[in-house]
Amino acid sequence: MMRASWIILALLSGVLPSWAFAQDDGVELLQKATEAAQTLSYSGVFVYQHGGRMETLKVLHGVVDGQEKTRIDTLDGPPREIIRSNDEMKCYFPDSHHVRVEHHPRRMFFPALLMPPVQEFLGNYSVVLKGSNRVAGHDCQVIELQPRDNYRYIHRFCADEQTHLLLREATVGSHGRPIQVSEFSELTIGIQVAPGQFKSSYPQAIQWRRHDVPLLENLEKTNEWSVGDAPPGFHKVVEVYRTSPKGHGPMTHLVYSDGLASVSVFIEPVDGSLHLERIKSLRDSLSYYSIQKDGYQITVIGEVPVDTVTQIGQSVVQRRSGQQ
Repeated sequence: MMRASWIILALLSGVLPSWAFAQDDGVELLQKATEAAQTLSYSGVFVYQHGGRMETLKVLHGVVDGQEKTRIDTLDGPPREIIRSNDEMKCYFPDSHHVRVEHHPRRMFFPALLMPPVQEFLGNYSVVLKGSNRVAGHDCQVIELQPRDNYRYIHRFCADEQTHLLLREATVGSHGRPIQVSEFSELTIGIQVAPGQFKSSYPQAIQWRRHDVPLLENLEKTNEWSVGDAPPGFHKVVEVYRTSPKGHGPMTHLVYSDGLASVSVFIEPVDGSLHLERIKSLRDSLSYYSIQKDGYQITVIGEVPVDTVTQIGQSVVQRRSGQQ
């Protein structure tokens, strides 16, 4: 009541304390970070840490002839190359002579991790400015998105003070420690880019096996599966067909997101064996839920609390069977 009284008095006097603007300032900075990731030209090397593993990747981004383009190359482990042009993404796997092609607008890669409009976050997260830091030689502003419920984790960003590009992202688990971190170790912003820089370094890939992953939006089975009782703020952003790794028919892959956290739902015909309901946390980061239902194996996995994957998994329904 006392704080509310101060706000009323401040409104009447035309003066608000600085903390009253913190949320708006944070939201504005997140919006600028979203735009920076889409419009700036930059190249750099970033480190991705997850589940006790570390991967180093090289990224190049720019806008060429009106098309947003991204190129990502792995620098350790098995070679892999990702080239994205607007909504088309091609993944090159030279070890297996395989190219996977996907089309969807919401596939996010660091530093383009924020899904607009950022105002949609406000129902599920509080936006708090947490001072400044320094990453890869760049001064940056720390922004923390604190969950309003127990269905998601804290997300902490550091945005370049000059360009607002995200330089670091961390997902903080319930134990208070980062469970996933992406961070630039080298970065140059404002470079000149040319079309040739976004061509595959594997010209022989034209002869490789190609697998196109279709969006179900283009198929008769559109919206066959859904989650009847998703946690607040989570909605379906991707629905695609994939080949089941077990070879028991096509597998449906749904992705539900609140704009920051994402959860994958895999639905495939059962293989004849009985799998009991399983709920667990993997490597203190990923939560996992699996159940058999109506002749299908449903598996849910995501960097969210166990309660989130459990609620999603238990409420998956097949609309063609008459369920709503």
